[in-house]
Amino acid sequence: MNDAADGDLLVAWALAEAVALWNDPSHRVAGRGIAIELGRKLILPRAAHGPLLLPGVAGSAAEDRAGGPVVNLSYWVFPAFDRMPLLAPKFDGTGSTAAAAG
Repeated sequence: MNDAADGDLLVAWALAEAVALWNDPSHRVAGRGIAIELGRKLILPRAAHGPLLLPGVAGSAAEDRAGGPVVNLSYWVFPAFDRMPLLAPKFDGTGSTAAAAG
């Protein structure tokens, strides 16, 4: 149906914390996949006022709506963004995780 960016971000954050605490490779692999997909599908890196996090993949982008993209700041979990580089080192919050996939 659709995802919820805040849920995805919170799960990735929990996995990042698990990596920091227990250094379990399975947590890093799972969290890395989520972080990379967040960057690829939910972050608009070149929005007019800086990067935007869409609330979901379907129905939130400017192409999906006449009034532009949906922006809901309650989905932006700022401490979680700070931990994403632990999972995908090239994640910088601007959607540039594609290089981290390789």
